[in-house]
Amino acid sequence: MNFSLLKNHYSVIKLAPQESIPAHLMQSDELFSVSYTEEECSIVCNSNITFDDHIVVDKEDGWCCLKIEGMLDFALTGILANIATTLANHDISIFALSTFNTDYILIKEENLEKAITVLTEAGHHVINGTAR
Repeated sequence: MNFSLLKNHYSVIKLAPQESIPAHLMQSDELFSVSYTEEECSIVCNSNITFDDHIVVDKEDGWCCLKIEGMLDFALTGILANIATTLANHDISIFALSTFNTDYILIKEENLEKAITVLTEAGHHVINGTAR
């Protein structure tokens, strides 16, 4: 797989399920994701985007993001499992996002350099793969 390291730092934010998505979230220039369930609204976005404290239930900062380059066919199997297992075998946890086209792997900033090394040693290529 070819990965590109996205330039921004990311946060994973939990809102109550009845909360509306703040309009300024649409200003995110690289990646943002919103998922609603009965229990929560989860948002992944640029860490520079701010939210009113009264609507945030929980927040986890310090994520970097690797994007799998190219469109992934829905018939492909095991891509995320392979990446997650490769990193888990080196005690690196991930937060994964999938879109119609591809997958995104969020890794805590303190584990980024190690993750890039592990992925490279496993035969993957990381574009712009220098930890910030």
